[in-house]
Formats: sequence, C-alpha cells, structure tokens
Amino acid sequence: MLVGALLTDETFGVAINQTATRPFISEKWMHGLNTTAYLNWIAANIAGAFFGKWITNPEKFGLDFALPAMFIGLLVLLMVSRSKIVIDMIVAISAVAIVVGVTLVSSASIGVIVATVFAATVGMVVEKWK
Repeated sequence: MLVGALLTDETFGVAINQTATRPFISEKWMHGLNTTAYLNWIAANIAGAFFGKWITNPEKFGLDFALPAMFIGLLVLLMVSRSKIVIDMIVAISAVAIVVGVTLVSSASIGVIVATVFAATVGMVVEKWK
C-alpha cells in the first residue's frame, strides 16, 4: 500500500525501466526510489522558493519545458534499454502523426487522448504480429 501511495509518474517510469532488465523489483527498492524522489522534490521546492524570486522570466531559460523534457528523457531511457527499438519507433512516430492530425481538426487535449489510445493499439498489434 505504501509503494502505491508514494508512486509518481517519474518513479513509475524508472521502475518500469528496471523491469526490462530484471524479473522482480523488491519492495525495499521501490521504497528507496519513492523516498529519494520525494526528498528531491522537497529540496527542489525549497530551492525554487529561495531562488525563484531572481528568475523573472523562466521561459528565457527553458524552465517552462523542464517537465516535458524530464518525461522525454525517461521515455528515451526506456526505449534504449529495451530490445524492441523498431516497435517503439513505430509507436512514437504513430503517436506524433496522430496527435498532429487530430489537433488540426480538434483540440490538443483530444489529440493527446486519441494518439495515446491509437498508438498503444498500434504498438500492441505490431508486437503481437511480429
């Protein structure tokens, strides 16, 4: 229950990356990962509260892109650690094409939802077909 209560998107990404090379992740390992992530989050918030007043324009430094960049980094690490890079690239290209296409006729939020469902389906079909 504690592992699930402390789980975040980032720790899930790191944990799923570990399952690519190991058949089992211990509860102690997950608690260490989650605790480390929360301590880092607390330290980053304290630093942000202290130093944030000196950064008047975060976009100038690319700080508005920090969260998406972190998720892209986690995705790249996961893709590199797997031996299914071709399938992963097919899914990634499908997702980008779908989100761009749907966004042209609808909102970006709908585009992301549609791309997620269809790209995941494409990945499953390609993996089962191979």
